[in-house]
Amino acid sequence: LCINDDEHGFNGETVYLDVIVNQIYYVRVSGTESKYGKSGGANCLSAEYVTTKPIAELEDEIANAIPIILGVECTQAINENATIDDGKLIIEAKQEAYSGSNYTSARLRTKDKGDWLYGKISARMKLPSAGGTWPAFWMMPTNSVYGGWPNSGEIDIMEQLFEDFEMIQCALHTPDTHGDNTILKQVNVTNVTQNFHVYGMEWTAEKIDFFIDDKYYFTYQPESKTPGNWPYFNDQYILLNIAMGGSLGGSVDPNYTEDQMEVDYVRIYQKNKF
Repeated sequence: LCINDDEHGFNGETVYLDVIVNQIYYVRVSGTESKYGKSGGANCLSAEYVTTKPIAELEDEIANAIPIILGVECTQAINENATIDDGKLIIEAKQEAYSGSNYTSARLRTKDKGDWLYGKISARMKLPSAGGTWPAFWMMPTNSVYGGWPNSGEIDIMEQLFEDFEMIQCALHTPDTHGDNTILKQVNVTNVTQNFHVYGMEWTAEKIDFFIDDKYYFTYQPESKTPGNWPYFNDQYILLNIAMGGSLGGSVDPNYTEDQMEVDYVRIYQKNKF
C-alpha cells in the first residue's frame, strides 16, 4: 500500500500498519503496582512472564520470573481486554482479580511482526478518563544491541499521566538521560478523553520530531551523536497499552470499574531511502 506525505518528505513506497487482530500481539497484563504502574503479563502468541518487578528491571529479573502456560485462559484474555469494535482497536483496563492483581489490561506490540528504523509513525486515539489510568503509545528496541534498558533506547510517542487529562507527554530514554533525568516535553491538549487526536513522531538519522494533530511541539537532535545520547541506530517496535496506578499513573479511583483507549489507526510511513 502506497501512501504519500509530501509535506514532510515521507513520499514514495510506504509501510502502512493497519490495526487488525492478526497482525499484532495481545498481552494480558497482571502484576503488582510499582513506581512504573502495572508490569508483567502473559503473551498470547509467544511466551512472556509475570513478575512483580517494574518494567525497567525486567531485563535483570527475567530469569526469576514465572512463565505463563499458554492456553484457554490466554485465549479468553484476548476477548476480554483487547478487541476490535466498528473498525477500532479497544484496549480496556478492568478492576478484577487476576493472578494476584486487582486490575487487568492489555499491552499490544508489533515485535518481530513490525519493526522499523526511521519513519513517520502516528496513531489516532481517544484516551481513557478515569483516575489512575496511564495510556501510552511507545517504542522499544527489537534487539538490545547496546544492552538492556535504557542502553538501547526507548521512545515514548504519547503518554498521559499524573492524572492530568489535558496534558500529553513525549519522552526519550537513553543511557545518558533516563530516570529523573529523562528528556521529555509536556504539552496541553484539550478533550483528549472525548475526542480523537493524532499523536506521532518523525524519526530520521538526524533527529526525532514529535507532533499532535500535525502540530510539531518538540525536537530531539543532539549535535554529536553517540550510543549514550542517541541509541536510535537500530529497529524499534510499537507498543500500545493502558497501565494502572503507580507514581506516574496516579491514584486509582476507588470506584474504578473499567475504562478504555480507542485506537482508530496506527500508520507507519517510510521513505524509499534514508
